[in-house]
Amino acid sequence: MVKSGGWFIALIVALMVAIFVFAACGRGEGKIQPAEIHYGEDLCAECGMIISDPKFASSISKEIGAGRYQTVAFDDIGDMLAYLDKHPEEKVVGWFVHDYETEEWIDATTAFFVVSEEVKSPMNYGIAAHV
Repeated sequence: MVKSGGWFIALIVALMVAIFVFAACGRGEGKIQPAEIHYGEDLCAECGMIISDPKFASSISKEIGAGRYQTVAFDDIGDMLAYLDKHPEEKVVGWFVHDYETEEWIDATTAFFVVSEEVKSPMNYGIAAHV
């Protein structure tokens, strides 16, 4: 049984927890970076398929407020381009792709791209990025 005034403390604690949860959900990241992808688990924002091959995974960082950024992950570079074509309102501040050889994240604006039917990407766009 809660003693007199105990409900007030419980209410304050509940409000503090709610404020913390909503603040954490709404603030986004404070820096521009690629998405942290859990391969074999995370889904592509465009096609909804599981992201499984780092060679072709890509990501954007979009501004969601002053100094706040949200990352979005894709299983294919072509899916990233298709997503952005459908969402011109997105304020993209960072473009990221994986180097085909090293599978390391690189800045997509400085990458060299190969587009070929010989490149077997997850969604068959045939795009591979290189340093």
